[in-house]
Amino acid sequence: MGRQIIDPGECAANIVDVHGEVGREWLGRLPATITECVGRWSLDILTPFKGLSYNYVTPATTADGRPVVIKAGVPSDELTSEIEALRLFDGKGMVRLLEADTDSGVMLLERLLPGTALSDLDDDDEVIRSAIWVLRRLCRSAPTGHGFRLLSDWASRSFAEAKDHFGGSDDPLSHDLIDTAQNLFSELIDPRNEQTLIHGDFHPQNVLRSERDSWLAIDPKGVVGDPLYDIAVLVCQPPRQPAELGPKQLLARRIDQVTEELVVDRQLITRWCLAHSVLSGCWAFGDHGDRWQPAFDRARLLKSLL
Repeated sequence: MGRQIIDPGECAANIVDVHGEVGREWLGRLPATITECVGRWSLDILTPFKGLSYNYVTPATTADGRPVVIKAGVPSDELTSEIEALRLFDGKGMVRLLEADTDSGVMLLERLLPGTALSDLDDDDEVIRSAIWVLRRLCRSAPTGHGFRLLSDWASRSFAEAKDHFGGSDDPLSHDLIDTAQNLFSELIDPRNEQTLIHGDFHPQNVLRSERDSWLAIDPKGVVGDPLYDIAVLVCQPPRQPAELGPKQLLARRIDQVTEELVVDRQLITRWCLAHSVLSGCWAFGDHGDRWQPAFDRARLLKSLL
């Protein structure tokens, strides 16, 4: 077993910010947890990936030289949903789950090689086209009696929390936009029809190049809802490369592209995008940062496209 490098430095502050003392205690146990999993699964671990956010993620190799990834997070309902979603996707359009210890919050995943992100492509049309190809492969019904979150519950709870926590005359969030998004979700989602397991965070940085199957998704949230929500997340993700078009023009072109490829109503896609943008803004503000503003600016652009 090679030298073990267990340094959660880049994500430690985020983990404590989200999980408080529970997160701090989990971080204290992390070296022992990883060491135990390394021994149990006969791994050599390497230097952790850069840019960690809320999970400790590091490449490793198995005893027979197979490239894998260890992903560890604070045990939670969200992490359990991710593990269960990975099991159900079973490697089809998605990175494959090899092992999991739900109690410790540790997953062993196949390592996607070369592993470059779809967002790194210069051609935005190709990014959207390839992402839709992956989404079509991910589409599957949730099992009867599943324990996944419903998109309708997820959204309504997030809007309510945003209004309760950040209400008041100096509220930087636009209540009109939140009301609009709440109404849109009520119109777009019929809870009786929420039967599809969706990704829940489907943006191009969560789609990686793979020798096994061209492009594969990673990091599913494990949510049951309308697949068009994943399309909205995709359309609204800002490009990593400088766009030749302005923000409004880029959104309009992406909406036109997915409308044509999926043969769906343009207004329907636009409404989903508007609802998602407001929801993501509420999440960003709840994370104690100022990243909510771009999401609300995007929502206003989308409202003007209706």
